[in-house]
Amino acid sequence: METPSRLSKKSVVTSRGTWPLLCAFIVVLLGGCGGPFQVVQSRPLAAEGPKIKGFIVFPVADMTPGAKPIDASVRASDVAGWLLDRTELPVVGHLDFKSFKAPDDMRMASVDTDLVTRKDSAQPDLHGWVSVWVQVTENRATNVRDLVDMRRKGKKNQKVYRMHGVEATVRVEVRLRDAMRGRTKAVIVVKDIDDPTRMRLKGDPRPRVTQLIERALGLVLEEAEERVAPEKLSRLIRRKGTVANATGLAGYGTPTKPSLIDEYKKKGEVDLKTALVTLWSRLAPELGIRVTYFPTKYPGLLFTADRAPLKSGDVVRSVDGEQIWDRCQLDRVLRSCETCKAHVQRGFKELYLPLRWQPVPRPDQDDP
Repeated sequence: METPSRLSKKSVVTSRGTWPLLCAFIVVLLGGCGGPFQVVQSRPLAAEGPKIKGFIVFPVADMTPGAKPIDASVRASDVAGWLLDRTELPVVGHLDFKSFKAPDDMRMASVDTDLVTRKDSAQPDLHGWVSVWVQVTENRATNVRDLVDMRRKGKKNQKVYRMHGVEATVRVEVRLRDAMRGRTKAVIVVKDIDDPTRMRLKGDPRPRVTQLIERALGLVLEEAEERVAPEKLSRLIRRKGTVANATGLAGYGTPTKPSLIDEYKKKGEVDLKTALVTLWSRLAPELGIRVTYFPTKYPGLLFTADRAPLKSGDVVRSVDGEQIWDRCQLDRVLRSCETCKAHVQRGFKELYLPLRWQPVPRPDQDDP
C-alpha cells in the first residue's frame, strides 16, 4: 500500500470547491467515503527528529480466535517485507532473535529479546533503532441482527440452520517504539469490518486483516519519508520474487504455545511434512506443488525470478556461513560485505555463488 498524497491545509480551507477534493482524499485514505474503515487513534511518526537507523520487527500479536504462533510468525514476515519494499533501512526480523515474552507482552527490544547479548550480524546497535509492534484483535458479533440463522423445515430434517456470515470488527494497533528504552514514537489504531467465515483454503486466509495491517503501517509512517529513507539505494532483495522459508517460520513459538514444528513432532514426520506443505500453499499459492521439496528438504530463501547470478527456483540456504530463512536476513547480510559467498540449492545441485552488494554507509551515531 502506498501512502496517500498529502493535501495542504490552505487548499482545504480557502476554496469553495474543495469538498470533492477532500472527499476524494478520504476515499483514498479510508477506502471509501463513509465506509466502515475507521481510524480510532492516530499519532504518526514525526517528520522532524533524528533519522531512524533500522527496524526490529516483533512477532505480530495475532489475538484473533484460533490464531496460533504460526500466524504471528507469517504476519511478522509480511511486515518485514512491507518495510523492505518501502524503506531503504536494514530490518531485523522475528526469526533473528529469541523472544522472552509472548507477542502481546513485548515492549522493549533491549529487554524482551536477546539482541543485546547476541554476537552475530543480527545484533544491531539498538541506539537509533525502532521496534515495530503490531497487535490484531477481533470482536465477533453475537446478536441476532448480525448473526443470521435461518430455519428450514423438511421431511428428513425438521430444523436446519444455514449461516449467512458473521460480522466481525477487526482492530489493528501499530506502535513504533524506541528499541532501547521502549518509549512510543508513533501509534495508529484502525478498525474495519470483516467476515471471518470467508477463509481461503490457499493463500492468505484473512486477506482483509493483511490489508488492514499494511494500511496501518502506511499511516504510522506518513509524513516521515526523510527519516525512514536516508539513503536511496537500488536494493537487490525485494518482497516480490522471493518466498520466505516455511520451516523457519514454522519454528517460531511463544513461551506458552508450542511452534508448529513442536506441535507436530509427536504426531510423526509424515504429519509434519504435510503441515509444512500446507503452510507452503499459504506462502506461495501460485507456485503449486511442483516445489514442495523446498519447505521440507532444502530450507532457505526461494527465488521465483531471475536475479543474476541467481535463477528462478534457486534456494539461498546460507551466506558466508549464516543461515538464511527470510528476505530481511539476506538483505542485511549483503549490506555488510562487497562479495559474499552464497550456498545455493539449484535443483539437485549445490552451488557456491558470489553475491555482490555495494556496502551501505553506516550512519554516524552522533548524527542529529
